[in-house]
Amino acid sequence: MTARLSKALIVDSATRLVVQAREVAPPSEGAAPLALISTFITIEAAPPLPPRPAIATHASPRHSVLIPTLNGRQTLEVVLPDLLSRIPDGVEVVVSDNHSEDGTWEFINSLRDERLTVLQPPERVDYASNADWAYRHARGEWLGHLGDDDQILSSRFAVIDDIASHSDAEMIYANRIRYYWPNFMATELANTLDGATFSDTVILMEGDEVARRSINSGNVRHTGAVVLHRNLIRRVRDIMGGRFMAQRLAEYTSYRVAAGLSAGVAFVNRPIVVIGRHDKSIGTSMHHDSGAGTAYGTDLEENIGSHHEGTGFHFLGQQPFSFEAALAAASTLAPRIGPCPIDYALWRERVVADLGNQVAKGRISSEAAAGIQAAGDAALAQAIESQTASPRPIGTPVPIEPSWGWRGRLNGRRIGATSITEVGDWFETTFAERQATSSLAYKQSTDAMVDWVDA
Repeated sequence: MTARLSKALIVDSATRLVVQAREVAPPSEGAAPLALISTFITIEAAPPLPPRPAIATHASPRHSVLIPTLNGRQTLEVVLPDLLSRIPDGVEVVVSDNHSEDGTWEFINSLRDERLTVLQPPERVDYASNADWAYRHARGEWLGHLGDDDQILSSRFAVIDDIASHSDAEMIYANRIRYYWPNFMATELANTLDGATFSDTVILMEGDEVARRSINSGNVRHTGAVVLHRNLIRRVRDIMGGRFMAQRLAEYTSYRVAAGLSAGVAFVNRPIVVIGRHDKSIGTSMHHDSGAGTAYGTDLEENIGSHHEGTGFHFLGQQPFSFEAALAAASTLAPRIGPCPIDYALWRERVVADLGNQVAKGRISSEAAAGIQAAGDAALAQAIESQTASPRPIGTPVPIEPSWGWRGRLNGRRIGATSITEVGDWFETTFAERQATSSLAYKQSTDAMVDWVDA
């Protein structure tokens, strides 16, 4: 039953109605079991309601920027206000807080920006599930997620819109700038940028062709540099049990599956994001110090894992993880786009090299590594012997043409930057003319000279 009161009867927003039945008539044929004959209504003050998540209420946006976070207040205090200053109309920012313990929830809600949607999953979950929660609640037409230590570039949305208007691409792979935060644990890298070169050609490819190449790529494009149309995300969910971000395997499976289902994929060699490397990053724990992100809640066993189904190699490393995700993507796509051949020999080579790196870092003993490799070699021997080599180059097409950017590591002090936000400002000022979409040229991969890069 719905009761409506005139505004004159409402004392405050917490007014409560109590409705009681005095007489109850027996049910008649076709009627509800109980019929209310007469009532009296009393009004009493309700206790205060618990705080609710801040949900954006404006019209459906064109773009959604998603940020899954866990104990990210330290980095979000730097990047989130600046991000909100960079976005134009028609963009929403969705932050999914994974039940942080450092005041992240309170900080995000304190911003009170109508373009900001703040969420929490029902309970703490792994990284992939938290990111999936953000995708479920985003309302934009074009969606992509960042780390909580990354920063977008203002030109991001114009580039996406230009590609959408010139192609049928439902998935966009862009480039990125990588920046190491000033407090990064490897002090020789702190406040520096990796070398980066860019160009102005957009390479267009069929989605199934991209998927087959990416199946044998050792890595996937970094989050923040990949954007997908919501219709494509919906199709991925339809064949992956209702999820876009695969359980644990996350974008390492989901991006490959999405490519296979996409009407087209566009590769643009321009940056749309500054990727931050901070002590809390999963990548820092994986590549620099396995305990680096512990204080922030990073759990490599939960987010990467030591058991990799189908690979034969079971240890905590990026390459067996990526191999497992590629196998999952290939089996998911095969009934829909046909066979996605696996280059088992190439994957074994990568995984063995990763295993050697783990030994060199002191994470795995030489004796244990020998046992891991023996088991892996035995598991893959038949597949390697029977495989037929694929003639396709793998990875990402990069145009061979005049480029711009910088070569070699760049120290932030040289460009007057001591934070990720200042790096973004420097890039947008220094290369302002290079960011115009009018200079973008569109070509099919078969009509352009390209290098294939395994990324």
